[in-house]
Amino acid sequence: MKNHIEPIHTRVQTLVTDLLVEEHDPFVVAGCMLAIAIQLYRVQEMNWDSIKTLLNEIHTTSIQTEKDIKETLH
Repeated sequence: MKNHIEPIHTRVQTLVTDLLVEEHDPFVVAGCMLAIAIQLYRVQEMNWDSIKTLLNEIHTTSIQTEKDIKETLH
């Protein structure tokens, strides 16, 4: 199994950009990405507590202030 994040990130970012250019709702795009991520975690037999911890950690490290939240809303 390959573990190179940069080419994967680039491909996903390109797809997301294309979907937004096509005027798809950003929240729908993000929701689909999150659902797929959780599906992949579950296929790898990650338990729900670990998934919750991971999502909380992502939230904690990605948003620093209320201003950041408002700036990232689409």
